[in-house]
Amino acid sequence: QRAMEDGQNSPMVMRSGTYIEHDAPQESCTTPGLTYPTMKQALEKFGRTPVDPIEGNIYRYWAFGLASPVLFVTSAQFAVLTIQVLAPIAIGIQAARQLQGNTFTIGFGDWDPKEDEASLDFYMKRILAFLFLFCFVANAHRLSQSDSEAWRKSYHLLKLMQERLEMQKKSVSEDTRAYMKANENLLDFRKSVAPLWLKLDPIINGTAMVVCCLDMLLLMSAAESPKDVVFDALALTFLFTLDDLSSDLGLLSPTDWPSQDLGHFLAEQIEAMRTSYAQKYMEH
Repeated sequence: QRAMEDGQNSPMVMRSGTYIEHDAPQESCTTPGLTYPTMKQALEKFGRTPVDPIEGNIYRYWAFGLASPVLFVTSAQFAVLTIQVLAPIAIGIQAARQLQGNTFTIGFGDWDPKEDEASLDFYMKRILAFLFLFCFVANAHRLSQSDSEAWRKSYHLLKLMQERLEMQKKSVSEDTRAYMKANENLLDFRKSVAPLWLKLDPIINGTAMVVCCLDMLLLMSAAESPKDVVFDALALTFLFTLDDLSSDLGLLSPTDWPSQDLGHFLAEQIEAMRTSYAQKYMEH
């Protein structure tokens, strides 16, 4: 319906059951596809059709050069980085000291309640601790796979954008206005992105997940009541998803990181590269 309304001004193609909208007349470029000097310009000019989203977090947000212009928001995002690094370590140390100073034992081998402890509360605490620990580890595994996939897509998107700009630069003759413009676009792109944050993303998140899983075992062993089990489990779950787009803090919104549009843009970049390589092969 959208294609019929737009007519020839906005051609649509069907891929994998989803309509994808191409840009109207592109800028002068000897290679097919889309080339933009910065991610911001790409998102401003590109279509908004949902295709295979790329989930985001604060570190990928910084890597793509999309940092918030509001200093207060940026400072809060850096505070999240500090919390994710320090909080799991601090919680683990505190829980270990609590176990060392008391008669608690790590694990679930002790199933005999103390003399001054109600049997029902004791067994409910143990059962809840086991269930929460199992669900916590399973959730961490699922999130690690999801983050790995999103990181892989983000990495390939940055590489593809840079390769497209480099190909555009090589396709024109030197000492021409088109060459100067292509070189300027490539330099602007390299200045706008920060690949270091993309490298730190799996390190920080992976470390936080592993340490939180260890903290979970310590906290469940030292829990004194079913309420402690529930509160500690939910607090740790909140901690290692603190940097995600879906975090309850709201420091990164769908407007800041449009997951669907980035996925759409990656699909178009891959298709453009395939077309370009096919043309080169046919020419040779």
